[in-house]
Amino acid sequence: MKPTIPEVEKRLQDRYQHLVQEHSGHAHPTASGPRLFPDEASAKAGSMAAWRFYANPRTTFPRLAAPLLAAATDLAGLHCRDFALVPVDWSWLNYSRHLSKADRAVGPEGLLGYKLLSALLLSDQDGLPLAPLCTQLQTARGLLSSRFDRRRRPGTALDDLAPVMAFVNRLPLGKRPVFIIDEEADSVFHWRWWQRRHSLFLVRGDDDRKVRACERLPRRQFSI
Repeated sequence: MKPTIPEVEKRLQDRYQHLVQEHSGHAHPTASGPRLFPDEASAKAGSMAAWRFYANPRTTFPRLAAPLLAAATDLAGLHCRDFALVPVDWSWLNYSRHLSKADRAVGPEGLLGYKLLSALLLSDQDGLPLAPLCTQLQTARGLLSSRFDRRRRPGTALDDLAPVMAFVNRLPLGKRPVFIIDEEADSVFHWRWWQRRHSLFLVRGDDDRKVRACERLPRRQFSI
């Protein structure tokens, strides 16, 4: 399948195809970036062409994510038997020494960089990674996501999971998603909230928590 991004002209489609081919392989396993084709004059020229493509207002995050979501739909039908497994995790990207990046957020131990959330699609038969479903980057200026065009104000890590789950649940994967989340999501409040939203999830927790029963769920709002 030849991936295409929706609602853009041929020039941008051609550049997109070029970038996909560049990122499909590297000249050496330890290469620091994508390979260059013979028609490019230099690494700088290739980088500038990529920068112009990504800076174009028509190449929005949802449009760039559309081919990946289309691939996820096709692959889920082939490799998922009963459920679509969706591990969700956060990673801290350390850019403390990159002084030119003015939008770095403050992270653990005062490190400067970005917090990355990734939601991937895995096969429920053999754990094969199939496609990314959602990617989000938290910066000092706001939250960037493959789900929406413009930067938004971030919430807490767990509060921002509800919209991600809702987005994945609406995808035409053909199999019901099961979200797999590490101990950072060990929050009874959020478990109850996600259950009320009819999401399936598996969260790693500890064994020393005490939970009071028979209490109403606090009224709390999440933006989708």
